[in-house]
Amino acid sequence: IGFNVNAEDDISGTFNIVSKLNNNKVADLSRGIIQNGGNIQLYQGNGTKAQKWKITKNNASSCCRYGGSCFV
Repeated sequence: IGFNVNAEDDISGTFNIVSKLNNNKVADLSRGIIQNGGNIQLYQGNGTKAQKWKITKNNASSCCRYGGSCFV
């Protein structure tokens, strides 16, 4: 799974991160547990909160967020 964010892109809101190999699979926070070191898995898309991601920019790179945790 990967994503690119350009400086001029509007990245407000939440997103599903879809697999390039199987567009039925999305990034999913395993068991929906928000914690540092939490597991991210590819899982069948089902629209739950565990599959909604917010992409934020920082000085070094882009960060994929769920809750307050940053997963890179």
